[in-house]
Amino acid sequence: MKKIFFILIGCVIFPSVSAQSLYDLWRKAGKEMVKYSIYYSGTYDFQPGSEFPELKCDEHKGRWSPPLKHRKEYRHVSEEITRLGFDYDRQNDTLLFVFYHLYRWPSWFFVYTSNQQHAYIINARTKEAEKIDKRNRPWDIKTTYINNCLYYGQTEKLKNYIQSKGYPMEPRLGFAWRIIIKDGKIIYPSYYWRFID
Repeated sequence: MKKIFFILIGCVIFPSVSAQSLYDLWRKAGKEMVKYSIYYSGTYDFQPGSEFPELKCDEHKGRWSPPLKHRKEYRHVSEEITRLGFDYDRQNDTLLFVFYHLYRWPSWFFVYTSNQQHAYIINARTKEAEKIDKRNRPWDIKTTYINNCLYYGQTEKLKNYIQSKGYPMEPRLGFAWRIIIKDGKIIYPSYYWRFID
């Protein structure tokens, strides 16, 4: 009886990845993370022949949660992702979530796992997410390249690419986080990127 009691207590205190909502997974993954802020050190005058200012990449270690000003929105987005059928391997997987903002709500976002890649757009009026098929995707090869760098955690390669090619698309404000799951547990640290212009 005591053994069963301790097993039940352990399940409450240490929930498995499979028992969590997507939003709770994000929060749990943020208990130990490395955060990168990627931004230009000066302004760009958009004149022909002008060079981009130097690209900075600050690195910090600590805790993380969905952006403070957007927690309500990100909880809703996590529910929309789940509603649209998102799934992943609870035992072994690498997850990437990339969000681009126009205003308070993410305008569109990408979700990667080891077996699938999906893109979504948020309806500004209804706040519902809609999966975008390949024929109607509003981005280019740069965005795909940058997302692949993020998925494999190649921050230096990402920085060099943005420095030479510019941001992937408008708006130039975005968040991304990468979560690795192995043997049913989150591998720490997780990784978080913030793009600002």
